[in-house]
Amino acid sequence: MLLLVAIGSAIQNAQKRAEIAGRLPTGLGQRVKPPAGAIGGLLAVWLLALVLLIGAVVVAVRCNPQNPFLFGALAFFFPEIYLIQYAIRKFAIREPGYCLGMGGFGGATAGATELYW
Repeated sequence: MLLLVAIGSAIQNAQKRAEIAGRLPTGLGQRVKPPAGAIGGLLAVWLLALVLLIGAVVVAVRCNPQNPFLFGALAFFFPEIYLIQYAIRKFAIREPGYCLGMGGFGGATAGATELYW
């Protein structure tokens, strides 16, 4: 989802730059510069999307050893949705035995008798 926002923002920025360049008189040698915060904002969104994507795929592969490729692909294409369902199953529902391969990360234990934080 965030990746689609970043791509849409880049396309919209390119369209605005082309529109501005089309209104300038030709032959003046002027170069159209992007707005001051456009590149930094776009880079921040791409970086956030990359971190979110890597985190979702790692959680999917580690928490589903029976079929890591399927869940890794699912997390790759829908990272936000996968992380939301992970958080609900691990911390809200406290499903016993879910994702014990993530180390001391909190949530339910195998016996569901105690919580560790």
